[in-house]
Amino acid sequence: MVTQSAMETIMSYPLRFPSTLLVVAPSFSGKTRFILDLIEKRNSVYNCTVDNVYYVYAHYQEVFNEFQKRNPTVQFIDEIPINIGACGKNNILVLDDMLLKYDCPKKSKELSEWFVASSHHKNTSVICTWQHLFPKHLKIVSSNASYYVLFPMKRDKSTLDILNRQLFPEHPGIIRASLNEVEKVKYSYLLIDCTAESHFPFRLRNFVYPKKDAKIFVPQEEEKVK
Repeated sequence: MVTQSAMETIMSYPLRFPSTLLVVAPSFSGKTRFILDLIEKRNSVYNCTVDNVYYVYAHYQEVFNEFQKRNPTVQFIDEIPINIGACGKNNILVLDDMLLKYDCPKKSKELSEWFVASSHHKNTSVICTWQHLFPKHLKIVSSNASYYVLFPMKRDKSTLDILNRQLFPEHPGIIRASLNEVEKVKYSYLLIDCTAESHFPFRLRNFVYPKKDAKIFVPQEEEKVK
């Protein structure tokens, strides 16, 4: 468990704004719940006050109705607003389950631009969800994420080893081992901080905001994946 002093240290480094966050999770894993919780706590999760939230969905869900009653400033829409970022305000743009739409030669450039440049220039933190770590036409997105949030997956675990070699080549197996620990609790996830200012021991943890079962995952030379 994370001590109180360690938690205070971690929370003194909230999520950078603007930034890009890639949520990778299979269906029914809890990713929608995670995103809605993050949106509600956005002004404590990020290092600034967020003015606008645009939640772009592929499929409307009933849970959005109740959420919007509590959070009337959050907009649930089916297309990215054309004028987002034009007013100089701080925005969050959620792109939920858009893999089928953007993982193609024609549309991949639009999403890639958000992760490479538009997030910064339009003062917008982007949160994108999909089911695979490395979609065929969106490798630029995967390699430019400021943060990953990974939910436990039963298939295609070899992609975790690829990500591990990219981010932690000196610590083989640390991502898979951390996820093995995370999946012991339902709807839990692993946050990976890829920002330039990040450092161990806080780069791998099972929380974005404080919670009772908060854990950090510290690399160990003898760690092996079973």
